[in-house]
Amino acid sequence: FLFLFFIFSYFRWILHCIYVASCEIEKGFENMDLPLVCETITNLVHSQFCDIYVEFSKPKLFTSNSESLSENELIQVQIVKSILIASLQIILRFSHPIIPFITEELWSRIPNSTELYPALMISDFPVPQDFSSWKNEAKYNEMKLVYDIVGAVRGLKSANKMRVKDLADVVIVSEDSDALEFVQRNVHFLKQHCFTKELDIRSGNIIPESSTVISVRGNVNVCLLQSRDEVQDKNDIAKELKRMENKQEKIKSALLNLRTKISDQNYSQKVPLEIQEKHKTQLLQFQSEVEANDATIEQLKKSLSS
Repeated sequence: FLFLFFIFSYFRWILHCIYVASCEIEKGFENMDLPLVCETITNLVHSQFCDIYVEFSKPKLFTSNSESLSENELIQVQIVKSILIASLQIILRFSHPIIPFITEELWSRIPNSTELYPALMISDFPVPQDFSSWKNEAKYNEMKLVYDIVGAVRGLKSANKMRVKDLADVVIVSEDSDALEFVQRNVHFLKQHCFTKELDIRSGNIIPESSTVISVRGNVNVCLLQSRDEVQDKNDIAKELKRMENKQEKIKSALLNLRTKISDQNYSQKVPLEIQEKHKTQLLQFQSEVEANDATIEQLKKSLSS
């Protein structure tokens, strides 16, 4: 079934995540940087394996009537289970030097693991060369867009004093046709995890009125719509506008400080490469937040004047 591992985007995505994690973990151990090792394993387990891959797998694993599945669907279920088990086995091997007693106990409880290695303490430690064929930047970026949209919707709900599971109308606006096509292919997952009443996907750059906005990846706008009865009165709008303006001021200040730091003539020599990469990511994030907040502030001002 190896060729079938690459049918679904999230199969290829989790395999790429494991490859990237193995590179970071190897670098951490070589440099005696234990915090990097622990942070990488935590991110792989919590933010990628559990939050994304397991959630994507549930519809395949938990069907209402498994007896009615076709042969192809049964093969898909078996693949999902195989990758779940294989991913968990690799995670335990990554974690064994950190928490040996826990990982050894869990290893003995995973199906067929003891046939691979009777005990983790005698297993080979995973290295990037083991997973080099799993590298797939394109699928990683596609899947990142999906869970960034989920995070954006949850952030917008929090900003509007809504609970995560409160149903809301969401519009995704972008001029990037490739991004919209991928969003459309994963619309079922987005509706399920964004808890939306309606999820509208639009091509272009026109932001709906009476909405708050977060920009994802710089070119995909996630808009949370508000009906008139959700905005109690002008005072609520004015308060939200003030809050957003204060938030924008802080982000712009952080952005200015980061730009000043990066522009220092000795920056590239003094700052380690991994920190420079983090600064680049932060810079892009701050810029996207500033653009998104500007759009939200503009919408609030229009609502206040209407």
